[in-house]
Amino acid sequence: MRPEIFTSLERKLKNQGVADFEAYIERVESRSFEAKDGAIESAQGAVEEGVALRVFRDGRQGFGYSTDLSESGLDYLCASVVASLPWVDPDPDLPLPEAPPPAAEPELRNFDPGLAAVPEGRKREIALALEAAAKGVDPRVKHVRAAAYDEKTLGVRLRNSAGLDRAFARTRCRIGVMSVAEAEGAAESGYEFDSSPFFERLDPRKVGEAASRLALSYLGAVTPASRRAPVLIDPLVAGEFLEILAGSFQGDAVFKKRSYLEGKLGQRVYAPSLRIRDAGLLPEGSASCPFDGEGQDSRDLSLVEGGVVANYLLDRRYARKLGLKANASLVRRGLQRPPFLSYSNLVLEPGEASDEALFREIGSGILVTEAIGVHAANPVTGDFSVGIQGFLIEGGEKRGAVKKLVLAGNLHQMMADLRAVGSRYRSHGGVGAPTLAVQEMAIGGA
Repeated sequence: MRPEIFTSLERKLKNQGVADFEAYIERVESRSFEAKDGAIESAQGAVEEGVALRVFRDGRQGFGYSTDLSESGLDYLCASVVASLPWVDPDPDLPLPEAPPPAAEPELRNFDPGLAAVPEGRKREIALALEAAAKGVDPRVKHVRAAAYDEKTLGVRLRNSAGLDRAFARTRCRIGVMSVAEAEGAAESGYEFDSSPFFERLDPRKVGEAASRLALSYLGAVTPASRRAPVLIDPLVAGEFLEILAGSFQGDAVFKKRSYLEGKLGQRVYAPSLRIRDAGLLPEGSASCPFDGEGQDSRDLSLVEGGVVANYLLDRRYARKLGLKANASLVRRGLQRPPFLSYSNLVLEPGEASDEALFREIGSGILVTEAIGVHAANPVTGDFSVGIQGFLIEGGEKRGAVKKLVLAGNLHQMMADLRAVGSRYRSHGGVGAPTLAVQEMAIGGA
């Protein structure tokens, strides 16, 4: 994948007195189709390619990126990155990454070699089928919005002057749709989606019908009185909370004392039923990759085991600062920034109880299926207050819909107060979680 770029960068940097450097080349091919009123309303496609450059000299790191891969574009990139070095604070814990020992590449099963050969007509048809399925559920479904298919093929090559040279590719296909149901002057919406590395795995009928059934189930929603009650959290909402929690495991936050988990390694902080791992090698995972953001072998890392904090997310730099062992936890999210500490595929391990069993266990409470504002939770303290909707649980069964409620609490306390972990599991955007049952939480209502 464009070996001439590395050769050109090496020559240009050598002329400027730089011997240690790293080049990350990324190519993204994307395509999408959106249906409306039985026709394709929009069709888009793009190919984006560029290089991110890190240079290392005298304990300093310079960084820049460019989507101009011409000789003049690479000249400018090298000159600007080298010129930035005197203005960067030196850090002896930031050396050039070395190549890991040779090893067989893991089988990740997240690349569809047949995707490029799928005719465009079939991709259009899947968007149309998605809209038709959503509309056909019930006459009360009055509108269907954003019935779309999109795909992305990512190709990456990472090389450095220490001999590291690694590459990978992955695909992702996705469908999603929003249905709007109306009755007695009220309107409610429901959104559903599915994604897979493989085009043939997508089921537009299942997804379209599920979106409309969800919208219909919200009709007649009421706002009950404020209360403290047990709460069941839907897997997708649990995943949103898990994404906020992930920041507490990042080694840079721990070192800077901006993490609730600072000083808690090896301690039981959460409920014994809680198990969280960062699964960099998860088969078919949307973020699975054979290596991390600077070329070190990916791994499956336990973060919480039985409620005990087992590991932080660490690169070589912060592992040295904390006196711990690095665990290949750097990621890349495009070209625009250097590799940084984060999760790959974040997994909250499911338990054995079905949703119905959890309904019976808590007896009465609230099932939260939608949450607004989780992203605004305090990433350090874990405090949050979010708008929610969902369903009442009464007599051990799921009952009528509720909306315009506020759920307030603390994320870390919520994970400590888990009553049970369910078996129904879903993932989105590299984060997966099951249904969570929480002992009792504050719910603001009418």
